Amino acid sequence: MPQTPVPTLAQELVDSVIDAVAGSYPHDYLAGKTLRKCSLVSKAFLPRCRMHLFREVKFTAEHSSTIRMQRLLQLLEQPHSQIAPYVQSLHLRDAFWEPGLPKIFGFLSNLRGLHLGDEARDSFVGGVAPCP
Repeated sequence: MPQTPVPTLAQELVDSVIDAVAGSYPHDYLAGKTLRKCSLVSKAFLPRCRMHLFREVKFTAEHSSTIRMQRLLQLLEQPHSQIAPYVQSLHLRDAFWEPGLPKIFGFLSNLRGLHLGDEARDSFVGGVAPCP
């Protein structure tokens, strides 16, 4: 029995849908969850989802942040990893001493913003390099 071709959407439409979903990300947990699920739909969805999911990476001094940093490093160290080019902004709040941080910096060639903060001021104290 002959196979019928699977209809495809123009990439511009796919990108528009993903951009609409990502409109409130990273402030909306459900938007992030939806982006992660969209990234599994097809190869056409993956790059745009990654662009939104990894554009801005934040770490705080919490224990979960240490685990997240280790997971990010593991992802970056994979032989065929394609995550690093998407990371444009890195936010560190009381997470300067993490042992994996220097290795992570080595992978982030497209990093345009580094924001450092401390819990004592309860906010990020400024950026070393501004993000547009």
